Amino acid sequence: MKSFLAYELAPQPPSLFHDGLMRKTNKNVLGLLLKSKVEPKSQFPQNSMFVMDGGYLLHAVIWPPDATYDKICNSYVSYVRHHFGSNTVVVFDGYKRSNSTKAPEQQRRASKGVSRDLLFDEQMKTVSTQASFLANAANKSRLIAMIITKFQHHGISTRQADANADSLIASTGLTVAKSEKNQL
Repeated sequence: MKSFLAYELAPQPPSLFHDGLMRKTNKNVLGLLLKSKVEPKSQFPQNSMFVMDGGYLLHAVIWPPDATYDKICNSYVSYVRHHFGSNTVVVFDGYKRSNSTKAPEQQRRASKGVSRDLLFDEQMKTVSTQASFLANAANKSRLIAMIITKFQHHGISTRQADANADSLIASTGLTVAKSEKNQL
């Protein structure tokens, strides 16, 4: 048996990869578990501060039909203010590095819907669906830059990771918690 196991049978472990891309995990399971532990009528203290995943935010806000990109950015500002307040830090993924842990997931999403690179400004009206627009990393990166500018103008803090934002979300949450604890 030792001689058979001495050879690599696949270039990647098939339990982790499918068609050359890493298999998708179901992060929603963790979210559902956390939501099940929160009382539906519970209120957060008034001085609560939120650290939000910008990737979630990009898909949570439904774009108004036939809107300009300025109106879309304002929709993101309104969503954050209404649901979380201005005392929020929004952390976005970065799209500059192609060797990040997020790259296979970005490729998988891009294969679902194709959209060409668009050169757009705030006054331009949308010319594609939200899903196909966000499937293109270059479009998404330019929109994130526009949203960050709009958030800063409205006093909402932002951060952007070089690649995957998950660790930056966690470290930002810890930093915020420590600073809030020191202010009490």
